[in-house]
Amino acid sequence: GTLTIYDLYPETIAMINEFYTADFEAFGYETVQGFDSGTTDYNKRALSLPCRTFQLDDTQCNRDLPPSDFSPPEDTPIGVTHSTTFLLGIFSDLSDEQSQKRELIRTTYLKNDDPSVCSLKEYIQQSQERLVVPCRVPYVFVVGGDEERPSEHTDKLPLEIDGDKVTNGAQDEDDIVYLNIKENDGVGKSQAYFKWAQSIGPKLRIDFAGKAANSTLLDLNLLVDFVDLDLPATPFNRRMYGGSAWGYYWEGGYYGTSPFYFMSLDLATYISDMKVDWSKEEAHDIGRLVFKHPKPVKFVNMNPRVFWYEDLVSNEAWMEAWNNGMGELPLSKPNMQNHEICQSFKDEGLFTA
Repeated sequence: GTLTIYDLYPETIAMINEFYTADFEAFGYETVQGFDSGTTDYNKRALSLPCRTFQLDDTQCNRDLPPSDFSPPEDTPIGVTHSTTFLLGIFSDLSDEQSQKRELIRTTYLKNDDPSVCSLKEYIQQSQERLVVPCRVPYVFVVGGDEERPSEHTDKLPLEIDGDKVTNGAQDEDDIVYLNIKENDGVGKSQAYFKWAQSIGPKLRIDFAGKAANSTLLDLNLLVDFVDLDLPATPFNRRMYGGSAWGYYWEGGYYGTSPFYFMSLDLATYISDMKVDWSKEEAHDIGRLVFKHPKPVKFVNMNPRVFWYEDLVSNEAWMEAWNNGMGELPLSKPNMQNHEICQSFKDEGLFTA
C-alpha cells in the first residue's frame, strides 16, 4: 500500500514538531500532535501571513495581519493564455533635470520602430480597439505626484493622481503616471508602483511589471526577446521574480538589483500592502517582501544575460554607451558574484572572516 500522514507514529510527529516548531510558527502553519484518519479535516494551508522578520533566537513574530484577517491568495484556474505582456516602469521625478532625462530616454532606447513596444497610453488604446494587440511591452514613467502625501501608499485613497491636479506636473508629457505619494527614492515608491501595476494589470492583460532606474540604458529589442523566450503568460507566470542577482546578509538570500528587476502580477499583489521598515536599499527590501511568500518563488537570474547598462548618471556617459556600446549587449556576469558580495559584507562590517 501507500504510506500517508496517517501512518506516522506519534513519536515521529513529536520529533518533527520539536525540530521545526520555529519554522511552522514563522510561516503561519498550525501544528498537530497526531492524525485522525477520516475523522478530521486538516488544514494544509498557512493560517496567517509569515513573520515580517524572523531569525534564530527570536521570541516574537510580527505579522502584517492577525490570523483572522488573513486569507491565503487563491491561484486562478489555468485556462486560455495569450502572448506575454510586460509593463516597464521607468522611475523619474518632476525636477528639471529629470525632465531632460526623460526626453533623452525617449530619443534613445524608447525611439524604437518595433510595434511590440509602445507607451502605456497607446497600449490601452490598442486594447480597446483591437482583438490582437501588437504592443506587448508598454512603458510608463513613474513619479510621485503629491508632496503632501506620505512616502508609502497605505490607505484607501486612489493610487494614481490625474496629471492636471499635480503641482508642477509635466502636462505636455502623456507617458507619465503620477502615484498618489510623495516623491521619494527607496522609501515606498517601488511598492506603490507595483501596487498600482497590479491594480490595472488584470484588466489590461499585463503579466509582468518591471522597474528600471532612470540611469539604466536598456536594449529594448533584447528585452522583447527575453519576454518572448523566457517569460510565460498568465496563468503560467505565477510567482516569478527576477533581475541581476545580489545577496543580502541579515536573513540570507538574494534579490534583483535596482537598475532593473521585475515580478509577475500575483507577486505584485502579494507585496502591495505588506509593511516593511525600508532599512536597506529599496530593491533589497522589495526582494525581502517577495521571498516572504508562503509558496515557492521562481527567481530568474539575469546575470548571464544583462541587456542593459547601469548607473549612467551623466548625459555624456549615457550617449557614449548609446553610440558605442549597444552592440556589446548582452553582457555576461557570473551567476552569483560571491566574491564581490562577500567583500561588500566585509565593507559594511558584517563579518571579518
